[in-house]
Amino acid sequence: MISITFDLTQDLMIFYLCALATFGVLLKVYQLFGITKNRKIFKELVSLFIMTNETIHVVKIGDPIDFNVSNNVAITKGAILKLTTPRTAILAAGKGDLIAGIAARDKIASDGRTKLAVWRQSGNIFRMLASGSISAGDAVITSAGPTNSVMAQDASAAGCKIIGFALEGISDGAYGEIELNIQQDIDTA
Repeated sequence: MISITFDLTQDLMIFYLCALATFGVLLKVYQLFGITKNRKIFKELVSLFIMTNETIHVVKIGDPIDFNVSNNVAITKGAILKLTTPRTAILAAGKGDLIAGIAARDKIASDGRTKLAVWRQSGNIFRMLASGSISAGDAVITSAGPTNSVMAQDASAAGCKIIGFALEGISDGAYGEIELNIQQDIDTA
């Protein structure tokens, strides 16, 4: 019988596991070792390894609201969501999509859930990936790529296409703070 002993602190062990395993294996190890004391640290480290440019919530104002979502779609916490009707959110995928908000939690595909909490209230601040250079004060919209990135508003963007406003200058490919301020006059063009 082989016996394995860990001499690492709990935080280092969590980091090591994150670096070596996939999300599913990490969750199983997490349960087996009963690591609960540093759950927030674990979740943050896991998110660094599995997320694809999702936004990071910095300042929370109010509560998220429920939107309809498809049962068979997976949505990662922090994903920018496109608004469809009736009050339905899907993953944003193009330049200047109409904005539903930011996913407040993970949604696993085919889990039976058809509602998802979405951050939409003005004043929430998120760190978002810039596609192109953004100046402080610029209104921002979704970009055509990479996924979950934003760009400075162009002349054609108006209404619900605007996610919010940059609180700092952000260079191309860098993360910066954006204050959520989805415009209420919905432009359906």
